[in-house]
Amino acid sequence: MTVPKITRLAFLTGSLALAPAASQAGQIGNFIYSDDGTSITITGNTFVGTKPVVIPAIIDGKPVRTIGPRAFAFSHIGGVTIPSGVTRIGELAFGYIDNLTTVKFPPSVTRIGDYAFAGFENFERGLSSVIFTGNAPNIGHEPFQNAAPGFKIFVEKDGPTGFTVPRWNGYKVSRPAPEIEIFGPEVPLYNYFKSAYFDSGVSSLKFRNVLIGGNSEWKTLLIRNVGSRSLSGLKLKIVGASPRDFAVKGLDRNQLKPGGVAVLKVRFKPLSHHLRTAELCITSNDGDESQFIVPLRGRGLKALE
Repeated sequence: MTVPKITRLAFLTGSLALAPAASQAGQIGNFIYSDDGTSITITGNTFVGTKPVVIPAIIDGKPVRTIGPRAFAFSHIGGVTIPSGVTRIGELAFGYIDNLTTVKFPPSVTRIGDYAFAGFENFERGLSSVIFTGNAPNIGHEPFQNAAPGFKIFVEKDGPTGFTVPRWNGYKVSRPAPEIEIFGPEVPLYNYFKSAYFDSGVSSLKFRNVLIGGNSEWKTLLIRNVGSRSLSGLKLKIVGASPRDFAVKGLDRNQLKPGGVAVLKVRFKPLSHHLRTAELCITSNDGDESQFIVPLRGRGLKALE
């Protein structure tokens, strides 16, 4: 299969076309499906909005075995639960969905097709992780193409067959573990040149110039656990050259379950002029990023500047 390189801009402007999905045999709720007499294939959907989707395990008394090609492609669903019993996920089945963060596969999945979870080219809000609870499936060409920076596969089963650590088919692989991700939701979706994801110690949170004694607006950061175990021991501290020139608030818990999200806010309140810098240190039980560092930068101005 040859898949076009698709940017979010092309999608939003309607300058692309894909072949129509398989013909429908029935519909239950927002799921369109076909029935071969013994099992069900999900062939399409009518979902609107960003709510998570739970695919039924049984339709009309028959097991759902396949998620067909392009069944959910280009939708805006905010998550998906794939039921036990599904064995095949077709090409582009969940392609180009801008709200999927992580997907958990039941042990029954044995085949994932070409570009099944492909993301938009040059769009930095793709899939962050997937979790396999069984043996390694057979996969097509680049099923996780254009995933988010730091994308990782988590393997749940003890002694699984087919996976290799630390890499499998070019993807990073980890045993069950928490995984912290820091995300800036205020980055415009159309801004291809600024990542919404933060790299520890590298990606800065920058503030506009503020008069000495004044306050900037609060900037929002999301802490997300894209791993397969609880992220615990969460603590915040501002350190570095000018820690008193910045403030942080909002973290109301010290633990996140897999898939959980916590919101925090940071503000710049310069006490002196010129460039002010500090570091927001986020501590957790993440094995390789136990101290996630977000550099903070802002410039204080005197009243006459």
